[in-house]
Amino acid sequence: MTRSIPRIALGLGGVLFAMAALAQEPTHEEVLGKMLGSLQQIGKTLEGINDESTATGARPELKKLADEFKAMRKLSETIAPPTGEAREKIQKTWAPKFVEVRKVLEAELARVRRVPGGKETVEDLRDVFETNEKKK
Repeated sequence: MTRSIPRIALGLGGVLFAMAALAQEPTHEEVLGKMLGSLQQIGKTLEGINDESTATGARPELKKLADEFKAMRKLSETIAPPTGEAREKIQKTWAPKFVEVRKVLEAELARVRRVPGGKETVEDLRDVFETNEKKK
């Protein structure tokens, strides 16, 4: 009986730690980093598409990455906006990274659209690249 108490205590400690981690609001940098990472992975996956077979085969991975990106975008809408200096710092740090990944994605999306089966594959990513205004 005394052996189970430490196990229960450790188990409860782990649960409490996990709950505390979930309760903390993510930082703008964490969310932006995950969004950027998803976009970079989408770009790398698109780079591997060169025929109908690879276009079809990439669709599940692209869907997963798109879902991850959309979840982070939704989370970003729940975080209080940064103020003053923090906003400037975030803009200065992250804007060039997003501009660069956008260039890569635009080129890859245009290329993949010309591959057999690529148009359908790119269509799966429409929700990632639509702005909120276009969705309304």
